[in-house]
Amino acid sequence: MVGVLNKKKYGLIISIFFLSLSILLSGCKSRRPYEFKGSTWECEEPNIVYKISDIGIETAVINTGSREIKIALCFFNGRDYVEAFYTGKERQIMDGRSDIDLVFNGTCFFGSKKFEILIGDDNIFDGAYKKLVFKRTDLDD
Repeated sequence: MVGVLNKKKYGLIISIFFLSLSILLSGCKSRRPYEFKGSTWECEEPNIVYKISDIGIETAVINTGSREIKIALCFFNGRDYVEAFYTGKERQIMDGRSDIDLVFNGTCFFGSKKFEILIGDDNIFDGAYKKLVFKRTDLDD
């Protein structure tokens, strides 16, 4: 009788453990920044502003002090990876680098108030930044 109770108790503990684990893991899928319509994300160093309009149109601008460089951030679904590309005329005037469309790429970590990009390939910052930290600025604290 005691052995049967121990088996039931052990089974109950294991069931609770796996139930708790599944609940925890189901809440771990982070939303990408573009999924927060009407949001603004800012990176201080270097100065980059990434905005998503109320209808989902994305804009990103790097401010170098002497000019603004428009880029497109491309987040890959199912992967924590991003690539940034020059847009429009920027592709033709980047300091003799007209053959390079990729600005940078990297691995991402997402949250509702902040996202980070660990820089992989870098064709603009000359290795000055290893990580870009974007904080959401449209929230009332």
